[in-house]
Amino acid sequence: MERINTKKLYKETVVKDSLFQTLKQEILNDPANRETINLIKSYDVEEDMAVLMMIEIAQLNDDKDLDYLGGFS
Repeated sequence: MERINTKKLYKETVVKDSLFQTLKQEILNDPANRETINLIKSYDVEEDMAVLMMIEIAQLNDDKDLDYLGGFS
């Protein structure tokens, strides 16, 4: 069984959390994004989850290789 490098795992977690918090603040500081976040939160979704949903949607929109709608996007 492979030994887990907890120090490395901790550093990766801290870096990812720091990046998320920075991106979250940028999203929340934009009035249009703030409205979208508030709309998502109105469906009983926590703020962090709403931000993650917006990030996921943005990534899907940026990915030109994914064409789930067969050209109707």
